[in-house]
Parts: sequence; structure tokens; C-alpha cells
Amino acid sequence: MSRISPLRRDAPPRIRKPGETRSRHYLRLMVKDEPGTLGAITTALGGHRVSIMAVTQRETSAQTVPVPVIVVTHEALEADVQAALADIVAAGILCEPPVRMRIVDE
Repeated sequence: MSRISPLRRDAPPRIRKPGETRSRHYLRLMVKDEPGTLGAITTALGGHRVSIMAVTQRETSAQTVPVPVIVVTHEALEADVQAALADIVAAGILCEPPVRMRIVDE
């Protein structure tokens, strides 16, 4: 019994470059607890066509302690998320490097 491959035989498979993949993303940003910080994050993401699905900022009693801002995005191009993170890093609001994980939906 022969099996029929679902792949097209008339064209080679195309491997996408990492920046061309689309997925949702989890971002953890340890930031300074200062006015305008959340605005800088959302402006950078929106400027690169990255839509926010959810955002959470933990409350802290001391302004000297970095606070985590957790962002979950809608599906976006990897290159756009990387560009937005570069803008966030350049803004000088982070206390440590950002954490980014792709969310793979099946």
C-alpha cells in the first residue's frame, strides 16, 4: 500500500526566517516604578504593530524596587516583537534584560 505525501512535489518546501514567524508572546519586563514607564512599553509595542492581549503590573510598597510588568501579546511577527523590545531597552526603563517566550497555540 503506497502512502500519498501531503507535501507538494512541484515546489521545494519553504523554510521561514525566524523574523517571519507569527505567534503570541509572553514578555516579562523588570522596570523602574516611575510615571510613564507603562506608556513607554505600550508605545513601543504599538509602534511596531504588536497588539497587547493582557498586561499586569505588580504592586510594590517601595519605589526603589524593580516591578515586573507581564505582557501577553496577540499574534505578531517575531521581527516586530524584537524591534519593539529593542526600543524598550533603548528607553532606559528596564532594570534587567527582558524575558521573551513564544506562545505556541496548537
